[in-house]
Amino acid sequence: MVANLGISFNVIGKITINVGDVTTDPPDIRPGDEDLEVRVAIENSGEAAAKDIEAKLLCNNSFKPSWSGTDRSYIGRLNSGEKREALFHIDIADNVALGIYKIPLQIRYKDTGENEYEVMRMVEILVKE
Repeated sequence: MVANLGISFNVIGKITINVGDVTTDPPDIRPGDEDLEVRVAIENSGEAAAKDIEAKLLCNNSFKPSWSGTDRSYIGRLNSGEKREALFHIDIADNVALGIYKIPLQIRYKDTGENEYEVMRMVEILVKE
């Protein structure tokens, strides 16, 4: 008689969620731009998997979502060492001053044990002439 045995285990480790590359389309951002596409690489550089990852760009008066829900991006699951892009669409105010802006990015996620976490990261946007 042959018996197949299965072994399962949980990886116990820390989850580290970071922001990598930030790209925009168009690449040159100007006051009054509308429907600006912002792509942010979200990466898990920790040892454990993260799931139900949701990123929210915390816009202010100078930067607003282009339409309903475009300040949120659902990433899903990131195993250790993986990264995915979060996509946002924003409008730039006509009267925004030129310069570099740091927009807060709220990232919520769960570990495999259903524990919830939240981290804040910054997304830098350069507004040119």
